[in-house]
Amino acid sequence: MEAVGHKTRMGFNLIEAAIVLGVVGAVIGTIWVSAANMYESWRINQYADAMLSIRKCVQNKFPRLECDYTTLCLMPRTDANYLTETKFFDDIGCIPSDVIVRDNTRYEDVFGGRFVVVLDGGRLHPWAKPNTVAQCAKLAHRIARSVTSNELNYIQVGVAGHSDYKSRSLQDWTSYCKNDGRDVILDFKD
Repeated sequence: MEAVGHKTRMGFNLIEAAIVLGVVGAVIGTIWVSAANMYESWRINQYADAMLSIRKCVQNKFPRLECDYTTLCLMPRTDANYLTETKFFDDIGCIPSDVIVRDNTRYEDVFGGRFVVVLDGGRLHPWAKPNTVAQCAKLAHRIARSVTSNELNYIQVGVAGHSDYKSRSLQDWTSYCKNDGRDVILDFKD
């Protein structure tokens, strides 16, 4: 009588390989999504800091922010004049080059949306228009959390009116950005 030998199984069968690949894929996908969310949050924080730093730069160069140092305040409110005003602030070094991407006809934010700095009535207004409602809400929420009422009169979302920034949740900002427009305009105190 012959002895019956058992074959030693080597490696994975097809089902085991599929399970391992599924688990590895889920882990990599989770890491990918987390990294993307962290990167977007970092970009929003950088952008919010840049919008707030514009005021400090202008104040250092012009301690009394009044319209007599430039004819910018006399210009009609048009896209071409917004570009002229923004270029003025860029030329004096107050537009952070690491955050704002520019070409000859447009200033863009880090998300590809329009960005201008407007001087209206002697008050400085950095004005961003992020591409998505989520970016708009996160930007407004981040700025509202990082300023005091001594620095900022309000954060305006949309072009129709303004919103007092105190005690607004991310859900409130999302609603404003969705219903009123994605413009985020800061109104700094004198």
